[in-house]
Amino acid sequence: IYAFQGKNLQRIDKDGHLIWKQDSMVAHHSMTMDADSNIWVCSFENTFQANGLYYIDRKEIFFKDNFITQLDAETGEVLFHKSMAELLSENNLGNYLLKSMTIADPLHNNDVQPALKTTSFYQKGDVFVSLKNPSFIIHYRPSENKLIDIIEGPFISQHDVDFYDENTLVIFNNNDYEGWTSKGMDVPKTQKAYQIGDFYSNIVAYHFPADSFYFIGDSIFRDQQIFTYTEGLQEFITPTMYFVEEQNSGKLWVIKDDEVVYKNVLRSQHEGYHHL
Repeated sequence: IYAFQGKNLQRIDKDGHLIWKQDSMVAHHSMTMDADSNIWVCSFENTFQANGLYYIDRKEIFFKDNFITQLDAETGEVLFHKSMAELLSENNLGNYLLKSMTIADPLHNNDVQPALKTTSFYQKGDVFVSLKNPSFIIHYRPSENKLIDIIEGPFISQHDVDFYDENTLVIFNNNDYEGWTSKGMDVPKTQKAYQIGDFYSNIVAYHFPADSFYFIGDSIFRDQQIFTYTEGLQEFITPTMYFVEEQNSGKLWVIKDDEVVYKNVLRSQHEGYHHL
C-alpha cells in the first residue's frame, strides 16, 4: 500500500497488479497499521485548493485543511475521516490555527500513530497526530470524537511520533522554523549578541506519568550535527539503540548508548550522488 506525494493511495500485489485504488482523498507522509490491521494515513481532500476558512479583522483567510483517515487494508474502503481544523473548532481551539507561521497550510499533519493497546494514559484505538506547523501533538479518541489532550513542549516543526514504552512517547524534533524567510538581522556593530542556543534536530521524549519531557541522544545529535529541516524520523530497535533518518541530506544513522554504530547513505548509480 503506497502513495506518491500528492497522488491517490493504492494497493498492489507482489507482481505489481492493482488490488484497489482509493481516490476520494490524497494520502501523504506517514502510513501506519493499527491493532485491527487497518491503515491510518494523513490526508488532504484537495492538495491545491483551499477548503478551510476563518475571519480575522474582517478579512477572509482561506487555508488547506488537514485530515486523518482510516482505511480497510483489504478493500481500501474509508472507515473514518476527520478534519483537524474541525476538531479544533469543536473544542473551541480554533485560535490554534494562528500559532502557525504558514497561513495557507496552518496545520500540516505529518504523522498519525494509533495506540495498539490500552494503558493508564490512553486507550486502544486512540491516535496521536503530529501537526507540524503549529508544533504540537494531538491525542484524539476517534470512537468518541473526543480530543483528549494537546501536547506542547520543547520541540518545533516535529515530524514523527512513536510509542517508546507504555508510559512514554518519542517525537522526532526537527527543531527549525517553518516557512523560514529571513536569515535574521544584520550583524550587530556596537554591542555583543547574547547567544541563546545552538540548535540541531533531536529526539524528545514525553513521559505521561510526570507530564514532563526529556531528550534522548541530544549530545550525539549536536556532536554529529544531525539536522533535517523537514521530514526525518526515529525508530527504536531496543530501548538504547535507535535508527534515525536525516532525510534532507539522505543520511542514515544507528545510534546505541550515545555512540554512532552505523552511518551511511542510499547510494546512487550516478557518481557523486546518493538518494534521499
